[in-house]
Formats: sequence, structure tokens, C-alpha cells
Amino acid sequence: MLVGSQPVRAADEVSSGVLVCSGLGVDSERLACYDRLADRLHADKDHSPPAVAAAPAKEVFGLRAAPERPTAGKPVERSELESVSARVTSLREHPHGGVTVELDNGQSWQQLGNTDLQLDVGDTVQISRGALGSFSMSTPHKRVAKVTRIR
Repeated sequence: MLVGSQPVRAADEVSSGVLVCSGLGVDSERLACYDRLADRLHADKDHSPPAVAAAPAKEVFGLRAAPERPTAGKPVERSELESVSARVTSLREHPHGGVTVELDNGQSWQQLGNTDLQLDVGDTVQISRGALGSFSMSTPHKRVAKVTRIR
């Protein structure tokens, strides 16, 4: 390894840690993630790359992020959920059809298409991973629509 490459790699890991933290929907968990990252930076007196805590799989479910890269020859371990269930806290209809759904877990999902989901605030929905990185939302009325996470 080149001597000058260590700070660059450390900066890349810090940047990816900031991106992971910024993707967390719950304010207290996002702040805790930033605090852990800052603590590791302050404790890093010998300039070795900081280890970034992995965000809970439920928090990053559906987020589009840069793929993780292996560090120092170690493979990246990913635990991916297949689905998430949550209650609807608000609905916002779009003029050309479709809705944006806010969930009690802090996530926001936008419907792709304009199928009537027959959703109400308080309903529990399930969002499942599909083929080729897609996601589907299932409603209590057995309606299904493709969705994308926006927050």
C-alpha cells in the first residue's frame, strides 16, 4: 500500500459513513450515528481509517446508495431485509395519479403508476423487495403497486 493512500481511504470511509447516517429517517438514530462517527474520528490518533457503524437494515431498506466496497481485502457483509411493514401516517395524492405514503417508521414511498390503492391513514402496509432492485407495496385491501423510496 502506498503511504499517501491511507488518508484518502480514511476520507472515503468517513464520507460513506456520513451518507449512511444521512439516510436514517429517525432524528435520534441519525444523530446517534453522527455521534458514533465523530467519536471514532476523535479517537483515531494514529490516522488509521475509522470503522463506520452499519445502519440498521430496517432504516436503509429501499434507499438507493452507492454500493459498499470491500476494505483491506475483507468482503462486505450485507444483511438485506426482504420486506418491511409499517403504518401509514399520511397520504399525499398527486395530480396525475399515484400517492406519496409517509410511514410511522420515518420512511416515505412514492407510488409508481396510478392504481387506486384504497389506502387510509392508520392502515398497515408491507413493502417487499422485487426483481432488479424494485419494490412493491401491498395494502390491507390486497392492492399492490410498485413504489420507490424517497426518504
